[in-house]
Amino acid sequence: MSSRGLKTLMKSGPTPEEMSAYREKLREVDDRAAAIIAATNVEDALQECLIESMIDLPKSRLDAIFGGDRPLSTFSAKIRIAAAFDCISDEVYGDLLYIKDIRNVFAHTRIHITFETLEIREAVGHMSYKALADRLIELSPDNLGWFKGARNVYMFACQHLEVIIRAGKGRSGVGFVFSPSPES
Repeated sequence: MSSRGLKTLMKSGPTPEEMSAYREKLREVDDRAAAIIAATNVEDALQECLIESMIDLPKSRLDAIFGGDRPLSTFSAKIRIAAAFDCISDEVYGDLLYIKDIRNVFAHTRIHITFETLEIREAVGHMSYKALADRLIELSPDNLGWFKGARNVYMFACQHLEVIIRAGKGRSGVGFVFSPSPES
């Protein structure tokens, strides 16, 4: 397969059925894969949101903005520009920075780490979603135990942010989607 074919495959969007199956599979992967994949989904949603906020541009111009080593090729750059254009709230901005940092640690660390690694747990603990998860558990401990654990909070944050960003609600934070990991 040519690099063009790989790029086309990478950019193809899933059907609702494929997305449902994808989310189900995501529960089964190890922490490293889950952290990277979930963050990539959020980054993709953020890029789509930014593109929708722009005037209609041909693919070549979008590639000049988002492709390779271009100005908005990194998750960090997309987060900063989305905040600068008031596409996301300060709270979402902060959570996206934690998601990016956690994703980068999982992607680039050469030692075995999990969501139970102290530094990862602490970073997840600083996210606004940790306080929300704790509050939901407090309100209904019997029904929402799957909010416990850094992996579940991180996955909840990523999936929720992906939904609200895709819905254009990054300023308000509405919507709810979460699939707990099986070991919880």
